[in-house]
Amino acid sequence: MAMTEREQRDFRSYCASLLDKYGFKFTTTDPTTPIMYVIHKDLEATIDANRELTSEIKSAASRINPNVFNFNTHGEAKAFQVGIGLKWLIISAPVLFLCCIGTWWYSIQSDVQQARVIINSAGNIGELAKRVKKIDDFYVIDFVAAQKDSIKPFSEFQRLNARVVRVYLGKEQSGGNSFK
Repeated sequence: MAMTEREQRDFRSYCASLLDKYGFKFTTTDPTTPIMYVIHKDLEATIDANRELTSEIKSAASRINPNVFNFNTHGEAKAFQVGIGLKWLIISAPVLFLCCIGTWWYSIQSDVQQARVIINSAGNIGELAKRVKKIDDFYVIDFVAAQKDSIKPFSEFQRLNARVVRVYLGKEQSGGNSFK
């Protein structure tokens, strides 16, 4: 098949560009040159098609995550807002659930500590409660002033100053915080 005048001119300029860019000297009569030219033209067409495809993908991607939303039908904006609300609900529900579990666990641990304190001091509170008396409409506990070095739990006190009175509850046992 014969080449047109334009194809011959393009072919000669291709041979000149090979010499210019890469230093390869091909003549128009060389049998490999037309094959290389066809491959070159095919690659140029492929590159152009890839550029067009890339620009189409970029424009489609810009429409997928737009900065400005255009709502065209009635109720579309409301549905969009409902979708955003559901998204935040789905994201925040597990976080809120974990916070509730953490609070529940902390309250259980705190209650256990308080229960231990109550159990450890239950004996002392029982002894103190036994000494409560009712005089008229008032409940009172009578204490005796400490006699020199003698200290009796729940019955002796020491006046520290005009406003503070220390009541002796007992001695601490070794290895624990309970008083008996």
